[in-house]
Amino acid sequence: MFGYVKVCKNELKIKDYNLYRAIYCGICMANKKYFGNIPRLTTNYDMTFLAAVLSAVSESDYKVKTQRCVLHPLRKRPVVYDCTAVDYAAFAGVILSYMKLFDDKKDKSSIKASLGMAFLKNANKKAAAEYDVLCSKVQKSLAKLDSLEKDNCGDTDIAADCFAGLMGSIFTPDFAPENEKKQLYYLGYYIGRWIYLIDAIADFENDKKTNSYNPYAVKYDSLENEKSKLELSMTFTLENASAAYELLDIKRNKGILDNIIYTGLPQEQEKILRGIANESL
Repeated sequence: MFGYVKVCKNELKIKDYNLYRAIYCGICMANKKYFGNIPRLTTNYDMTFLAAVLSAVSESDYKVKTQRCVLHPLRKRPVVYDCTAVDYAAFAGVILSYMKLFDDKKDKSSIKASLGMAFLKNANKKAAAEYDVLCSKVQKSLAKLDSLEKDNCGDTDIAADCFAGLMGSIFTPDFAPENEKKQLYYLGYYIGRWIYLIDAIADFENDKKTNSYNPYAVKYDSLENEKSKLELSMTFTLENASAAYELLDIKRNKGILDNIIYTGLPQEQEKILRGIANESL
């Protein structure tokens, strides 16, 4: 369900792309610091966006240093460090990844998911202890989603609301500025809603074949004739996310965040929607 929230590299200034990579690498190094090497695999661009947003509204600036890592041993790369938002994104990424694996294991009896859970067990335990309230919210939201899936819910708004609320909670940690929390919640909410729906569209054909739950698969035999309706709903969701974003006091990372909100997300949406016609051929 992750991997859709990312920059449009061709439209991003080099200095902003380097900073974006430095935030991503910062999350990866935070995973190594707090959990070890294997949990570094949970690093993703969605959590990079989270870290970029939370650090953008913070009064405290972050630090950047260059260092080598096991994946890039020959050349030092810039890495954001000593940043609360980056550390938080690492913890949140572990919690979400573990819960996703748990869901896959339960629904699909996936051996891969079972192995993943075993590798992340200690990391998740540590992350859950550090952010117990967040972990509880994630568990409740996924339990509600599980109930809707068992009922074969075909109401996409109800199904998407669970994940949207979860992301809203993730975007409002205790350390976020109190006067920004409402805007942060709704930014996370609408980004979460968009992620859930775009993922359901992307997985539609495969979920039909495997008889896996998908709210669109409950309603439709094909999405080809529903494209304009889906596009309207998705675009409306992105417009709401943009409206929440524009109410934030952005102190840094503006080039990165503008690129993701106004270019990266619409571009990803168009790519997924364009695939509907291809799948029907």
